[in-house]
Amino acid sequence: MTQNSLNPEKMVDNRWTQPLDRNLFEYLLELEVRKATRYLYYFSVLVIQLDGIKTHVDAATEEAVHRRLGYLMRDEIRVTDLLGERLDNSFFIVLHYTDLENAVNVGRRIRERVEHYTFETGPGKDHRTISIGVSCFPTNANDVTGLIQKAEGLLAKAQGQGGNHVFVADQ
Repeated sequence: MTQNSLNPEKMVDNRWTQPLDRNLFEYLLELEVRKATRYLYYFSVLVIQLDGIKTHVDAATEEAVHRRLGYLMRDEIRVTDLLGERLDNSFFIVLHYTDLENAVNVGRRIRERVEHYTFETGPGKDHRTISIGVSCFPTNANDVTGLIQKAEGLLAKAQGQGGNHVFVADQ
């Protein structure tokens, strides 16, 4: 999809493009751990957050940027993958049947897409960046808490290095 096809005025909110509620997302993540344990397959978790809130942007504009970020990410993952939103304005993505290497490739693709996207911020235009932490089941952890903690730690590390990075858990 091209950047022009993601014109926010033409976006229609529907259940396929909106991030999932946090509680539902965590429930589905727990089910994914159970299925992956039972059927012996990989899946990966990405934790994603915008780098730095712009001080010159009002809260409504920042919310619109955040919503557009959800659309950009949804466009870069498979329809069957899960996209969840958290209360701290970060996102989770669960990539089914995806090992660490392929998850990093998806993360880099999303990061580059956001980096090159022009967000309309009221009267002006703005470029934003994101940071991403990536962990994989069962390579890095074998439960929901471990996967999330690992990915969150890597997200913090990416942001600590100035942002606009994808950090991956060691194998």
